[in-house]
Amino acid sequence: MFNVDNATNNDTALTEIASRLRQAGHESFDPIEARLRCFGHVLKVAVKAILWGKDIEAYDLNHRDAQRELGALNEWQRKGPLKKLHNVATYILKTPQHRDAFESVVKRVYPEETVHTVFVGNVTRWSSDYESILRGFRLRDAIEEYVRIVIGQNSNGERERANENALIHDELDPGDWEYLGCIKEILAPFKEWTLRLQLRYSNGCVADILPAMDELLAHLEDMKVQFRDQPALVQMIEHGWLIMDKLVVILPLL
Repeated sequence: MFNVDNATNNDTALTEIASRLRQAGHESFDPIEARLRCFGHVLKVAVKAILWGKDIEAYDLNHRDAQRELGALNEWQRKGPLKKLHNVATYILKTPQHRDAFESVVKRVYPEETVHTVFVGNVTRWSSDYESILRGFRLRDAIEEYVRIVIGQNSNGERERANENALIHDELDPGDWEYLGCIKEILAPFKEWTLRLQLRYSNGCVADILPAMDELLAHLEDMKVQFRDQPALVQMIEHGWLIMDKLVVILPLL
C-alpha cells in the first residue's frame, strides 16, 4: 500500500511505478487499489461538500436531476443561515469601527465574562467553518442585538431590502439558529476525529483510520434518519457520504 496525499498526479506516479515493475518482470500492483489517501484531507473535502457543496461536481453529477438538485442547494446555501452568519461576521470584522461597536455590545451583554469576537471560516481549514458556528452560538445574544442596532441606525442602508448587500438580509431568526444547531451536531464527530487523529495517531495507519471511517459513516446514516423531514439537510449529508465513499479505498478484510 502507498500512503500519499490527494494530489491527482499521485495516480499518475503510482501508475508509472506499477508499469515499470511489470516491464522489469517483477510482481506489480493495481495503482488505484494500492493507494491510501490522506484521511485528513478526505475529512476536509467531505465537510466542505456538506457545508457548501464544494468539490461534489467532480464525483457524481452525471444525472441531470443531481445537477439540478445541487444547483438548488447551492442557491439555498447562498442565502441560508450559514451564509447569513458568515456575512454578519464579515461585516463586524470589516472595519475597526464595526469591531469596536460589536465589542461594546459584547461587554454589555456579557459584563462578567471574557468573550472573543466573531470568527470567519476560510477555505483552507474546514474546522474554521465549524468553529465559526460554535463562536456564533457563544455570541448569539450579542450578535442579535448588534444586528438590530445596525439595522435600526440604517447608516449604510442596512434595512433597505432593495439593497442586496443590506444587513437586514442576514438577520438570523430562531429558525436559522435551529438549522445552525443541526449543522453543529452533524459536524461534531468530524471535529472530534480530526483532533484524535492529530493528537494520538500520528502515523496514520489503516488500523487508526478504519474506526474513524466506520463511526463517521454510521453517524451520517443516523443524521439522515434524524433529519429525514428536512430535505436540504439530508442532501447535504449525502454529499459528505458521496465524497467519503469515492475518496477512501475500503480494504477487503478477511
